Amino acid sequence: MPTIILQERIERRRQAAVSAPDQQRNPWDDPALKRITSRVQQYLRENFPQLLQEANLTPQSRREIQGRIEGYLLERRDAAVPGYTHAKLVERIYDHVAGLGPLQALLEQSELSEIIVNRWDDVWIERHGKLERMPEVQFRDDTHVFYVAQRVLGPLGIELSAASPLATGRLEGNVRVAASVPPVTPFCTLNVRKPSIENLSTESYLKSDFASAEMLTLLQLAARGRANLLVAGPTGTGKSTLLRYLGQYFPREARLLVLESTAELGLERYHPHVLNMECRHGGKDDKHVIDMEQLLIHALHRRPDYIIVGEVRGPESLQLLMAMATGHPGASTVHAESPERLFDRLALAILQARLTIQNDEVLKYLTEAVDLVAYVERMADGSRRLTHLSEIEGFRDGSPVLRHLYRFEPDLVTPEKVLGRFVPVHPPSERFKRKLARWGVFVDVAGSSAAGGDAGGNGAE
Repeated sequence: MPTIILQERIERRRQAAVSAPDQQRNPWDDPALKRITSRVQQYLRENFPQLLQEANLTPQSRREIQGRIEGYLLERRDAAVPGYTHAKLVERIYDHVAGLGPLQALLEQSELSEIIVNRWDDVWIERHGKLERMPEVQFRDDTHVFYVAQRVLGPLGIELSAASPLATGRLEGNVRVAASVPPVTPFCTLNVRKPSIENLSTESYLKSDFASAEMLTLLQLAARGRANLLVAGPTGTGKSTLLRYLGQYFPREARLLVLESTAELGLERYHPHVLNMECRHGGKDDKHVIDMEQLLIHALHRRPDYIIVGEVRGPESLQLLMAMATGHPGASTVHAESPERLFDRLALAILQARLTIQNDEVLKYLTEAVDLVAYVERMADGSRRLTHLSEIEGFRDGSPVLRHLYRFEPDLVTPEKVLGRFVPVHPPSERFKRKLARWGVFVDVAGSSAAGGDAGGNGAE
């Protein structure tokens, strides 16, 4: 479907969704602002089209675009907009033609982790783990949302149209963008997810009551001892952040192969020998697509000491488990709604690929391969907790059996505050301790280092 038809379709939907009378005034309703923004946009497209074809603008490109906008406004007497200083008008127009429109200012706020656009006049943010509506942040209309989505995704070679109504991409600084248009969603929608810039230190985790010192020590030792690790939990609970934290403790002499659908872990900041590999996305019939399963198969030929997969969600799960079970240490994250449902989640992901393998075989692979499962949750107050740290004890009655080493037991749960205790349940198994001991890492009953170096690991904090 041509873009113009899609834009007409979006406009019809916008007209059908008439805003409520008490809704805050949309700054883009100002006719003078609309007019001058449209003129500047046309001026830049006609005279400097190359500047607007970059999704990730360099500082030099940004300064040049701002200078061109400023020059255009200074040369024209009718370019003033009541209520806007010259500097503010340049900023507003720049955000529209080269940035993320009304989202640009939000993107620059460090405490925000995600921006969500459900509709042109329905914008939300995630701050400190909780969602907040931002009624003062609005687009001009759905066509405006569509323009912003196209402007950031188009230069990446990613199509967003009625024929390809779902799109994801990555901008500078590992900012992830996901968009959808009709007919998949009623309106043009947009999610902008910023990478975590949390201080990845043991002190910061302890200060936020994410886990106990003993739990973090055991995870550090597991990473140093080349244990096979899975970090599980629902969306937005800090799985990738925890995996990134553990990157500080993987052996310094080990070669890490980091495989991701969209690069975001950035383990090269914490470890001296990292090879990053990223999937190549495309349409269903694109012969040049490289998926996670292909990356994993290729990675086995690249002398990995440790294979780290950003997330497993499909047939690559089996490839990772097989690699782990045959002596290639690995770690990954996986979505699961409870520690116990982790097994079903992985089995379903593998079986959906219609491989000639039975459910029991998948679960046995899981039992043999994985040494430690860290399960993270978001609490009612928006905080995150490492609620379970578990081994897979064995395979009984057709299912893997978890052996919880630690768990979080809440004492007080309110929307404002969650309080509780991290309780030791079982000591690490002899099997687990023997595996780590082969690499000179020793664990005592409490989960702390008994020999082989301090528990602080190799990473700088």
